[in-house]
Amino acid sequence: MAKVEFILDEKVAVVSLNDGENRFNPEFLEAFLGVLDTIENETEARTLVVRATE
Repeated sequence: MAKVEFILDEKVAVVSLNDGENRFNPEFLEAFLGVLDTIENETEARTLVVRATE
């Protein structure tokens, strides 16, 4: 499972943080920002929901 992943539900992007405590270290930030870039550049999402899986 990726540290950060998303699904798109119509125009709502739901980002899931899958790394336990989800500490904002360089590796986690790289994954998080990469997902945000993908959502911004490759989808038509208008709403963003961020959730932790644990």
